[in-house]
Amino acid sequence: MKRYFFAAIFLIVCAAVHAQPSVLINEVASEEPTPPGDWIEFYVSSFTDLSGWKVFEQNALVKTFPSLSLSAGTYFILKFNSSSPDETPASGDANGNGILDLYTADTGLTGTSNAVSLRDAKGLVMDAVVFSDSASWTSAQQSAFDMLVSTGQWQGTVNGGLKNFSDSVNIAGGVGPGNSIGRNPDALDTNHFSDWRHIKGTQTKGSQNPASVACPNSPPFEGTISEVAPSLPISAGGDFVEIFVNNPINVCGSKIYEGAGLIKTLPSVTPNAGPFGSYIILHAGAKISPSNPDETDVTGDMNGNGSVDLYSDESSPGITGSADNAILLESSDGNLIDFMGFSDKLLFYSAVLQGQYNRAVSQGLWVPECSGEEDCYGAGSVAWSNSTTKSISKKISEGGFPMSSRPSSPDDWEISAPTPGKTSRTAKQETAPAKNAIRVSQSPFSPIGDGPFREALFDCPSDPGSKITLKLYDVQGRLIRTIADRVSADDAQVFSWDGRNAGGDLVPVGIYVVWFEIKQSNGELSHNAETVVVGRQL
Repeated sequence: MKRYFFAAIFLIVCAAVHAQPSVLINEVASEEPTPPGDWIEFYVSSFTDLSGWKVFEQNALVKTFPSLSLSAGTYFILKFNSSSPDETPASGDANGNGILDLYTADTGLTGTSNAVSLRDAKGLVMDAVVFSDSASWTSAQQSAFDMLVSTGQWQGTVNGGLKNFSDSVNIAGGVGPGNSIGRNPDALDTNHFSDWRHIKGTQTKGSQNPASVACPNSPPFEGTISEVAPSLPISAGGDFVEIFVNNPINVCGSKIYEGAGLIKTLPSVTPNAGPFGSYIILHAGAKISPSNPDETDVTGDMNGNGSVDLYSDESSPGITGSADNAILLESSDGNLIDFMGFSDKLLFYSAVLQGQYNRAVSQGLWVPECSGEEDCYGAGSVAWSNSTTKSISKKISEGGFPMSSRPSSPDDWEISAPTPGKTSRTAKQETAPAKNAIRVSQSPFSPIGDGPFREALFDCPSDPGSKITLKLYDVQGRLIRTIADRVSADDAQVFSWDGRNAGGDLVPVGIYVVWFEIKQSNGELSHNAETVVVGRQL
């Protein structure tokens, strides 16, 4: 009996030590260009003899540590694709970077879906992390996943296949170069994906990972997907999704999906408050990076356009516009806030999109309801034949804001000129007299004179005494130039633009938005927008 008693005590002690290892995998960069290549960072929480410990990628050995004992609070790095000699406390910091560097000739980590584990000299798994990209899950990955779950060093469902994406540090499109996955500095080692997060553009090799942004405890915001431009070229600003937010509330933690793929988790930012207006613009064709930082409550409105400008979390950003698609807005607690779907009605409507469509219908966000009939899904979506100059815009209510009634339907949408961060037109203008509309002529034009027109003309009929405002924006919503801001003397107002910005410099070739507003002498206000194209002869 004593033998069994001591055996039980031994197992309990081992399990407790096993649950909180003395060395943790702390950060993984799996898609780095060569050189310098991929790397794994480890953190030593208590003095440990690491001699003979091993690092595995899935079930393949990539490194056996040399004779190595490290003190608590030490970080060290395993660098891939290098034959350099390992640094140890005895050899010192040979490259002088302040970090203890170990090396492996292994060419690098698989950046799609993978499992990394740290094992002691006896082969016991001491720590592990599993990550995925929402698309790739191989039999080798499944085998490694199941083994780590069986050892208690990862939580999840054994042999779950693609369902195991939800058990992983799951990042749609992959981690991406310049990014990493890192352990939350305030997290216990629970062997769960929630211990980890995507570190975007701020890798912290050899130091503590940055703290995750805590979202305020706010109720779901009242938001509407108001415009989607899935096929704009980069020269015209790239793809974007526009969200109209009714109430001034922090949108932190809410998510934007393309089909089932997560393209953006919203940061801590409050539209309709401080410097921001009511629109969020996700520049879905551009990846978040140090040169494309999200605007937040901390940064403020960096470009001064009055909208919240965000950038894609995907490693390969962009929205598919050449076939069927759906855009979903989801609250931080996982409930849908809004949905819109579009279809070319030519190709197979996928089961994934059908599932998202059905989800929106079941939550009272979209009509008509379909019951598995493929033709119904295409017909029940906004008709879209793809365009590199147009967007899909929500129609405007009598109050001058994007329609937000639920459920919405394809009839609530129209194809129009892209106006990110702006209201394209109001319902009153649909029946307003022609004198309140702007007409653009001589577009495209070339300001250098290599085409038939050197300037564009804007015809703005109005009543005498009306206040006319005419402004030009690029497709990212930045003000380029104010053409007019004055009271009209008669009812024949024609303005011209020579393709120069407010500083007198020629603007790049591309699409620009002409924003027209007229305040009549009786106080009635109307506005609309059109596009003008600056070109060059090829």
